[in-house]
Amino acid sequence: MSNIKISKLAGDLKNLRKKPIPGITAEPIDENDLTVWKGRVEGAKGTPFEGGYFHFKIEIPKNYPFEPPIVTMKTKV
Repeated sequence: MSNIKISKLAGDLKNLRKKPIPGITAEPIDENDLTVWKGRVEGAKGTPFEGGYFHFKIEIPKNYPFEPPIVTMKTKV
């Protein structure tokens, strides 16, 4: 993994911990491997999804940030 990639991902993680996004969480599954993250989104208020939690997995490709992350929903919607 390149140093640029590690620095970018470490900075993203630091920013998310410092300034969380309401209703969304994301963090590495293993603090020693910043290429695989888990996350959760809360269902939007006033929708049939309100009160629900939707889990997803983020995989960071080798060519990140020149290739987008791969996001897989883990919760059936």
